[in-house]
Amino acid sequence: MPLLNIAFWFLAGMIVGWFLATTPDSDRDYIAQSITKNQSKQNIARIQSATTEGNEIANVPIEDYNETDIIVIEQFEESLQEDQKQAVIIYQQEVRTGNDIAQQMRNRLIARIVALMRSNQYEEAQQLITAYLDSNAYDTEVLVLQARLYQIVGRHLEALGNAYDAKIYGDQSVEGQAIDELITEILDEYEQQLTEKRDWDALATLYGLVVEKDYSELQSSYYYKLAHAQFKLSDYYTALASVSQIVGHPLWNRKALYLQNNIEKFIEGEGIVAIPIELTEPHKYIIIATINDTIEAELLIDTGASLSVLREKFVDDVELPIKDEEPLTLTTASDTVEARTIKLDSFGIGDVKFADMAIGVTKMPDDFLPDGLLGMDYLSEFQFNLDQEALTLYLYSL
Repeated sequence: MPLLNIAFWFLAGMIVGWFLATTPDSDRDYIAQSITKNQSKQNIARIQSATTEGNEIANVPIEDYNETDIIVIEQFEESLQEDQKQAVIIYQQEVRTGNDIAQQMRNRLIARIVALMRSNQYEEAQQLITAYLDSNAYDTEVLVLQARLYQIVGRHLEALGNAYDAKIYGDQSVEGQAIDELITEILDEYEQQLTEKRDWDALATLYGLVVEKDYSELQSSYYYKLAHAQFKLSDYYTALASVSQIVGHPLWNRKALYLQNNIEKFIEGEGIVAIPIELTEPHKYIIIATINDTIEAELLIDTGASLSVLREKFVDDVELPIKDEEPLTLTTASDTVEARTIKLDSFGIGDVKFADMAIGVTKMPDDFLPDGLLGMDYLSEFQFNLDQEALTLYLYSL
C-alpha cells in the first residue's frame, strides 16, 4: 500500500494555500498571479481537516543500501533539481529491475513536488508531475495532488478530470471516499462560479464532463442540468437527447418529462413560444399560469419581483396542497412583509412548465385583484419580450 495517502495531499494543499496567502504577488510565477488573496483563504479553509501523516517524507533517510544503490539515489537527487525528465527515467529503470530503492525514489520525487508547491513554483511542480504521470498514469496520490494544484490555480475542468481518473484507479474504500469528497468540492465550487456568471456554455461543458465520467447517483441530476443548459443555449435536439437519458428514472422522471415538453414546444415554435396576455390597467398585464397541471391563476407580470408570489386567499380558496413550507420575508418599496414559500408539483405559463418550483405565498391588499405575481424566478429562465400592441409575451431560450 503506498506510503502516502490522500490525507497527505490535502496537507500539501494546505501548505500551498498558506504560502499563497503570505507571498507578495511580485514573487509569484505567472500561474500563481491569477490567484486572489480571498481564494488563498478559501484554500486554507478547504484543507483544515488534513492530518499530518506523511510529513516526514521530505527527508526520507537512505536505508542500508549498497554502494551502487546509494550512487544511483544521489544521481536521482541531482536530476530532481536539474533535469526532471531524467529523474523520472532513473526511477523507471529501478522500477523495471525491481530494486527496493524505487520506492525511496518515488517518495523523494513526490517530496520534490511538494517542495516546489510550497515555494509557489507551480509551473515547475506541474512539469515534474507531467513527466512522472507520462509513465505512471495510475498513481492515485499524484493524480489527486495535481487535481489540488489545478483547483488552486483555477483550472477546474482539468482538476475534475484528474480527480475522476484518481477515482477510477484508486482504492474504493477510504481513499475512494476522500476522492469523492474532492470531486464534490471542485464541482460545487466551479458550478457556483459559472452559475453566478450565467455562463451556460461553460456549464454545459462542465455537466458534459460529469455525465461522461461519473457513474454514481450524481449522474442523473447532472443529465438534467446538462439538458437544461443545452436548452438555454437553444441546442434543442442535443438537449432532448440528454434529457431522454433520465426519462423513466424513479427520481427524475417527472422533472425530465416537463423539461422534455418545454424543449419540444420550442422546437415546434422554431425557438419561440408565444403566450397571450391581458391589459387590465395601463402598464399592468395579466397572464394565466397553470399550477399542478389543473389550477389556473391570474398573475400580474412583475419584472421587478425576484420571486413569483401567490396571494394567501387564493391558496386557501383552491385548497392548494402545501409542500416544503419555509418562512420568508419579502421586501417591498415601503415595508417588509412576512410570507412563506411552498413547493409546487408544477408551475408554468402556456405550455412551458417546470416541476418542483418554489413560490411565495403572502397576504395582499383587498384592492389587488390578481391571484399573485409572475416574477423573474420564472421569466429569467428565458429571454422574453412583452409585446404591448400584440398583447403577447414571447419567450425565447437564452
